[in-house]
Amino acid sequence: MGQLRDKDIREEALRQAQAEIAQEVKQEIVDIFRELLERLWARLASLVGETATMAIFRSALWETTGPYAFLKGTKVSENGLRLDCLQENLAALDRATIRAGLLAFIDSIVALITDLTGDILVRKVQPLVEQFNQQLEEG
Repeated sequence: MGQLRDKDIREEALRQAQAEIAQEVKQEIVDIFRELLERLWARLASLVGETATMAIFRSALWETTGPYAFLKGTKVSENGLRLDCLQENLAALDRATIRAGLLAFIDSIVALITDLTGDILVRKVQPLVEQFNQQLEEG
């Protein structure tokens, strides 16, 4: 009886440790995403202004929240993005879904910039996007 209880305790401890690690990985992905978006926001705002940048980010967010509802926790204002509420939406999601949604959001931003300006602005923000993709692959 005591051995069975010890086994249950070990299994529960293992499950808790795995859940904590999974949450840390999700947090790391969000942190990388936040850093990229802040840099992308600053770069775009310096080129086209804050109002146009806000419109681009809101449009991209609107396009991606349909298939990736967890992004509804992202707020766009004149001051940039707020991802605080995003954390609450991630608990039940796996890493692949989170990654796919964040990449879809970034891709939507790049597509909108391309539609509006052609390659001119995309060339200026593409290194940031590539860096984000590389960090996600490594993480």
